[in-house]
Amino acid sequence: MKVLIIILAMIGSIHAKQSWNIELKDGTVFTLKVAPELVGDSYKFQLADKAMLVPAKSVISLTTTEPQLERFLYEEAKGKAVTVEENRKTIVRVESKLHRGSGTLINPKGYILTNNHIVSKNHEISITLHDGKKYGAKLIAKSLLFDLAILKLDSKPEETFPFAKFGDERKLGNNPQVYTFSTSEKTPWKKVSTSFISGVQYFGIEDGMLYQQYEISMRKDNTGSPLFSKDGSLVGIVTQKTKSIQTNKIWFSTPSSFVKIIMKNINAYIHNPSNTPVRYNNIEQK
Repeated sequence: MKVLIIILAMIGSIHAKQSWNIELKDGTVFTLKVAPELVGDSYKFQLADKAMLVPAKSVISLTTTEPQLERFLYEEAKGKAVTVEENRKTIVRVESKLHRGSGTLINPKGYILTNNHIVSKNHEISITLHDGKKYGAKLIAKSLLFDLAILKLDSKPEETFPFAKFGDERKLGNNPQVYTFSTSEKTPWKKVSTSFISGVQYFGIEDGMLYQQYEISMRKDNTGSPLFSKDGSLVGIVTQKTKSIQTNKIWFSTPSSFVKIIMKNINAYIHNPSNTPVRYNNIEQK
């Protein structure tokens, strides 16, 4: 009987419907079947048959069972290098009314990793895949400190997508060979080879962020592009370029180890107005 109960519980867990919890400062907690929509400075959602509008500043946590990202962190290529052509299929073009950039599919259900500065000011996002197909996308989570954001394609439930395999920049050694992609319209999804200049360094006294520095010739609207190691593992996200008048080829990327922090603690970054979550709730399905 105990075995039967355990099996039934497992089946129930597998088929459990995804939900969102939104908690307010006054202690009120709403459990929703559909993700709340951020409209201006408020969250809009449906509760029973009533439309609700809650100021974002009154929300202390927003958690969900939807993002299942952590297990894809360790789907690294082991014993078999990922080819350039395979990685090319994971690159997307991210566009809004104000910004343009690149992103990387990191999950077969259509989750995308990109820079926060590309999508932070406008949530009407258009995604173009390597084959020219276009989708809308929702902003799932963001971090101002790491300048990273996670999006979700407005795709059908049965659709699946190729996704990049993660690596670890700390295992690359000195001056490793890496490459990325340019997604400009004139040269769509063009491979761009580069190499680290100084491995990894801390830049900025205030934030102490760790960036990877390398030399590359690429358009400034190609931030958000992935940085792949020689074996095809994702080891960084192109974040910013130097403002030096002496060169326009020095770029910096956020290492994959920082990306993993966000993916492992995804719910801490879902509602993140001050970039310092008041509360970390993990209700992700196991």
